[in-house]
Amino acid sequence: MAEPQKQQMGDGSDNIGQAAGQAAKAAKNAGKQAAKQAAKKGAEAAANAAAATVKAGVEGGKAVAEIAAGTAAGGPW
Repeated sequence: MAEPQKQQMGDGSDNIGQAAGQAAKAAKNAGKQAAKQAAKKGAEAAANAAAATVKAGVEGGKAVAEIAAGTAAGGPW
């Protein structure tokens, strides 16, 4: 039986240009994935900051309302 054709490093069929092209494609794809992840994390951080701002506003509004109600009922003491 004949042995199947196998390509091995150094057998004369190596293509350094093709290998460099494949490495460049891999780096490009990795960069795209990193950019997508960074954009996702940035959007999550912005949403969390907005939610914290709203929550702080609601809590501040409650405090002001309680002070106003106490003052209307006869003063803070």
